[in-house]
Amino acid sequence: MQLRSGYLTFGRIGGAPMRVHWSAPVGAFVFTGFAIAPGAWLGFGLLVLAHELGHAAMVRAFHCRVVSVDVHGLGGECRWEGSTTERRRAGIAWGGVLAQLVVLLTTPLWASRLPLTPFGAQLVEVFTAVNVLMMLLNLLPVRPFDGAEAWQLFRLRNLFPSARERALRAKSAGLQRELDELARGRTRKSEPNRSDLT
Repeated sequence: MQLRSGYLTFGRIGGAPMRVHWSAPVGAFVFTGFAIAPGAWLGFGLLVLAHELGHAAMVRAFHCRVVSVDVHGLGGECRWEGSTTERRRAGIAWGGVLAQLVVLLTTPLWASRLPLTPFGAQLVEVFTAVNVLMMLLNLLPVRPFDGAEAWQLFRLRNLFPSARERALRAKSAGLQRELDELARGRTRKSEPNRSDLT
């Protein structure tokens, strides 16, 4: 673990740091209405982390690079880089809410095994009722929420691309196949040279 610019790095995902900012506990305290509720504080942090890891999973699925996964006082952020399509950007935006949905659906599986303590009850409440509210908030179609990009997936233009867009996609796919074949040809030619060196 190391502390830099207010962030504590506590792990890595595909080489990218997972970090928590010093403001995260303050955000959790405000989020709980200034209550002394450690189960809710932990639940809030874990839920934000799950949301951001959902984004990171989609970023990696679309062959882009995760730069960092951050949890801070205002929520969290998955920083990433790489070029991708509008549709894939929308898919990345959906990743966070889908991860929250997984948390929501799996909570009953382990919650019944938890001892009935205030801490456990707070944790379960955050993973269920509060989780649903956070999902709805995140899907608002305005920035800075994920809904600003997520709902683009369902625009008619994305569901039913024009003939011009289909032709461009086909041309792009053809060029990519040619590049792949060229790369394979170069790899085959260079393999004997490599084996000659060893």
